Amino acid sequence: MSDRDPKEPEGPPANAPQATLTVAHAISEIGRETWDRCANPDAFRPGGNSNPPPGPSPVKAESLSQQPGSRGNVQESIESAPEKAESLSQDESSNPLISYDFLSSLEDSECVGEDSGWWPHHLALTDTTGAARGVMPVYVKNNSFGEYIFDHGWADAFERAGGSY
Repeated sequence: MSDRDPKEPEGPPANAPQATLTVAHAISEIGRETWDRCANPDAFRPGGNSNPPPGPSPVKAESLSQQPGSRGNVQESIESAPEKAESLSQDESSNPLISYDFLSSLEDSECVGEDSGWWPHHLALTDTTGAARGVMPVYVKNNSFGEYIFDHGWADAFERAGGSY
């Protein structure tokens, strides 16, 4: 006999977490297949491709008028061009800069990590079954070196005044 009240709904309590967000200090903690399935899902869809789709095909010579000096039917070639996303955020092609191989190579070469000042803190979202639902590369900057717009004059002046930059 169960101690459960028959009026209570079955399943997890209403306040149970629906997902878990974890921090990985190395991309290898998440794994290649899990990372790429979330970061570049088009590569795993049926007929998917890990490479960005090609741009519109050039107009074939057969479709152009054979008259000397003719530029062909420009209107027809524009109308037959594949529809493009209105913005980059709508483009669903793979992005090599968020692929496991690229981010892993940054860690392996020590471009990011303890000595570079860029600490990996990648985020992984998993559902209640443990299945990965999303990943995001994150880096915590722990010093002021290696910045593109860093002004070393301010750091030198601060250190001459007794500060530790």
